[in-house]
Amino acid sequence: MSASLLLLLALLYLPADAASLAGALRPPPRLSRTVRASALCVPPPSAGPEVQVLCAAGLEVQQAEEIWQRRPPGRLPAPARQAALVDWLLREPLADAARPAAALRTALLSEPRLLLRAGRVEQLVASWAALRAALSELSGKRLAATLSHNAQLLLLTPEEVEERRSEIGSPPGGR
Repeated sequence: MSASLLLLLALLYLPADAASLAGALRPPPRLSRTVRASALCVPPPSAGPEVQVLCAAGLEVQQAEEIWQRRPPGRLPAPARQAALVDWLLREPLADAARPAAALRTALLSEPRLLLRAGRVEQLVASWAALRAALSELSGKRLAATLSHNAQLLLLTPEEVEERRSEIGSPPGGR
């Protein structure tokens, strides 16, 4: 009897029209990977926007700060461009990684100069296309792992990739 009384009370407080009722009964929306990651990684207010960009990509605060401390000397592109770089890395070269955030961390730690290229993502896209062609026999997962551990390959121009195709096409450790 008490359960039906609670249901009756709940119905009394719900909106009367069908559209509002459907909205009230709809489950909450699913959060995107970025929103879930940023909810888990809350950088301190003193953290710079660059650390916040890395946290939004799924890295923990300590990991983001470690990458930021290893940044190359010189002026880095704006945080918006850093965010575009990180987004591109996760969508393209590292998309098939088993753990994309871990692959991103490995790539940025192994080649911090990638952060300097945030203002020239189109050059990285061209290099990525040449690398994908040179390493076409690798599966997507293996290609993502290779590039996360050898991120310096993304810094090569398409011409350099073509010149070194035989070296690049047979990464150490097999396929």
